[in-house]
Amino acid sequence: MNENSKVQMEPIKHTRVGVQVYDVLKKMILHREFKIAQKLNIHDIAEQLQVSRSPVKDAFNRLAQEELLEIKPNTGTFVKPLYLKEIGEVYDCRAVLEPWAAEQGIFSISDDAIADMDDLMEYGRKILTGASPETFEFEQYIGVGYRFHQGIVQSAGNGKLMKVYRSLHADMHITRISMTVEAKDLDKLIVSYKDVHKEHGKIFEKIKIRDAKGTGQLLQQHLLKEKVRTLEALKVWGDSI
Repeated sequence: MNENSKVQMEPIKHTRVGVQVYDVLKKMILHREFKIAQKLNIHDIAEQLQVSRSPVKDAFNRLAQEELLEIKPNTGTFVKPLYLKEIGEVYDCRAVLEPWAAEQGIFSISDDAIADMDDLMEYGRKILTGASPETFEFEQYIGVGYRFHQGIVQSAGNGKLMKVYRSLHADMHITRISMTVEAKDLDKLIVSYKDVHKEHGKIFEKIKIRDAKGTGQLLQQHLLKEKVRTLEALKVWGDSI
């Protein structure tokens, strides 16, 4: 683990232990505090968190189901790499699912939800205004992007679709963190995020006038552009992150 990391293991309070262990480990995986393909020792983690092995084992199983860990029988539990091919596939899935969700749900989006999305767009704009490599709050902006797209998917009112979207989000979070950590030119990365925000703005304009077809088309174009931008930025990692 990185000694200078933002996410650290601390003793777990003994209320809802299993949930807390899962949350801590998932956050550390998403932030790549564990190395790719690193073997995780259940005894060491239990000792660091000051819990029994049982909740750690349960968390391992749950994270393996989410494809963040890989459990190899008689070998151990390892941090699962995320391959660039998989990242491309995630964008391809989103480019199909999200436009469909927008077209299904756009007429059911309330005025209050539109107002909340407007506030979110303004918050994103403030984060990006005057941003520099030293001051850019990249995690906050990643959150803005997630909430924007999540709101669109939620509008369809399809629980199964929302579950699929959340599973894809874990891969996207790792991708965004990795892009920032390895960025050779943070100024260029900030410009890329500004382009993303402009595209979100155009999509939002279509949402406000309840243009289902226009929203779907712009959303698909945006996601395919993001696929190209992201894969280009991640080339420095090789074939996996």
